Amino acid sequence: MTRTLEDFCDGLMTDEEPMTRLEPEGFATEFAAFFGLSGRPTLADLTDTFEQAGIGKVSPARLPGDLRGIHYPLPDGSRAIHYQEGQWEASSEYTVLHEGYEIVYETLWLRCHGEASVQKGAPRPTALRRRC
Repeated sequence: MTRTLEDFCDGLMTDEEPMTRLEPEGFATEFAAFFGLSGRPTLADLTDTFEQAGIGKVSPARLPGDLRGIHYPLPDGSRAIHYQEGQWEASSEYTVLHEGYEIVYETLWLRCHGEASVQKGAPRPTALRRRC
């Protein structure tokens, strides 16, 4: 059975305070364990996992300026995740993981509050604890 973004978020939502599990180190450990990733997943591992789990379709792209990564929704409800082409692989892996973290955060925010989170100046997880 393929584990999905929704399955992962459902697990996070079983806590009394689900946003506490979004602290980066604990989140990384839980995310890797849930999706069966090693402690040092490759870009290919991340791409396969993100696409199979419905987190987003991952691909390199020429991004403007010094932007290293971006994600956005597509008309069919899926998401695209782009990382700057030409980066060394470890940098691309970090960028893809970062974009995935933001997608989980946005998904949990929507589930907790019924509205999309604000990208710039969005409250950090500690501020969200009081509301979720």
